[in-house]
Amino acid sequence: MRILVVNPNTSGIVLEVIERSARRAAAEGTEIVGMASPGGTRNIDSAYGDYMSAPHMIEAVRRRVGEESFDAVVLAGFGNVGIHALREVLSIPVVSISESSMALACQLGHRFTSLTMLDQFIPYQQDMVRYYGFEAKCASVRAINVNVEAAAIERERTLAELTEAVLYQSTMIRTRWPMIFVRWI
Repeated sequence: MRILVVNPNTSGIVLEVIERSARRAAAEGTEIVGMASPGGTRNIDSAYGDYMSAPHMIEAVRRRVGEESFDAVVLAGFGNVGIHALREVLSIPVVSISESSMALACQLGHRFTSLTMLDQFIPYQQDMVRYYGFEAKCASVRAINVNVEAAAIERERTLAELTEAVLYQSTMIRTRWPMIFVRWI
């Protein structure tokens, strides 16, 4: 199986982290091919970044899939970033880590919290939760207040801070059911 894993922003640093994560999760024999968007924004941390990056990424993915053989595309972004346009123009499966991680969270616990990067992205992420149909299962959307590229560069520090934030939120959100936290890092 050959999978094209797409970073919808232009950051090579973020692409490296995405590729490493995808390779760790891939089944034996799966070839992971990564690509970043050739245009748009370096970080997609707002609706503006999403809309500015999507056209460049959609066209680049369409061309690449037309030139090379892939079995699927994984869109490694937590916004809309053109997922439906890609599904429309490609004849192979296109999977969003945003939608699929929320679907998995629903299977693992009663409710979930979605962790996004910056406060400014919370309303947009809430819209994505609603758009994907997971509003009834989503307890909250919270931000860790670090941009995507900084999280990739300072991964260990970001993971430590994220763990602390999750533990704090777990004690603050009173629930009788297990809470699942969705993150992309």
